[in-house]
Amino acid sequence: MRPHLFPLLCLGLIPATVGAAGYYLPNQDAFATARGNAFVASADRPSAVFYNPAGLTQLTAPEAEVSLYAIDLGTKVTTKTERFGAKSEWQAVPNLFYGAPINDKLAWGFGVNSPFGLGADWTQGSPFRTVITEAKLIYVSTTAALAYDVTDTISVGAAVSFNYANLTLEQGLGIAPLDFLRVKADGTSVSGELGIRWQPTEQHAFGLTATTATSQELKGKVYSNILGTGPATIGFETPMKLAFGYSYRPAPGWNIEANIEWLDWDSLNSLYLRSAHVPGGGI
Repeated sequence: MRPHLFPLLCLGLIPATVGAAGYYLPNQDAFATARGNAFVASADRPSAVFYNPAGLTQLTAPEAEVSLYAIDLGTKVTTKTERFGAKSEWQAVPNLFYGAPINDKLAWGFGVNSPFGLGADWTQGSPFRTVITEAKLIYVSTTAALAYDVTDTISVGAAVSFNYANLTLEQGLGIAPLDFLRVKADGTSVSGELGIRWQPTEQHAFGLTATTATSQELKGKVYSNILGTGPATIGFETPMKLAFGYSYRPAPGWNIEANIEWLDWDSLNSLYLRSAHVPGGGI
């Protein structure tokens, strides 16, 4: 039986907390979030594991932080005749970071967080039910990081992340009023991050990081009340990320910082579900 193709247009319907960031969750530390996530140049907390591992050498003693925030998307769509909304539900985003010096020049860190995720659950009666009725992504990264002071003003860092993704997607087929095609799949990947931090004076600091893209094949099952059930795989990717930050401290207790962050969303094309066998027929 021929493969079944299921375009993942729904990924564009999973809004994050900023603009068109898709399923990216940039808020990984309460302190950094309060500063608009401008933290690449400072990176002086355990969350440097995520923002810029080179900053871990600033820690003078072991430190840990745990945080949890919740998001209620409240997405609404209005057509000429009707108004539809996604199911309102709080979605938790937890994270844990730890960092400690090894000696005067070397430091290490550890983190567990969710840099991607969220979801939307639409009703079967929505006007775009044949595109998407549900999309949910659970994404967990476990990261180990190491940082080293090359000179008194320059530090470098590297991090390796082991990632787990669990994806649920559902759409109507357009054959019958309550028909559906649903896929649940999961898989793992590995990503890396390199960072550098330069602080030429007490007032000025610069940071630069590069995070690799990931590509993984999620394996699971496809379910349909019309087509039946069968094994399935789906290709899933996360984009490459580059971030640059500048920090200016005009006086003790003051820090003016700005970040430029770029994610290579253009490299991600439509994703497809592939199922070699679905009992009961084909699409």
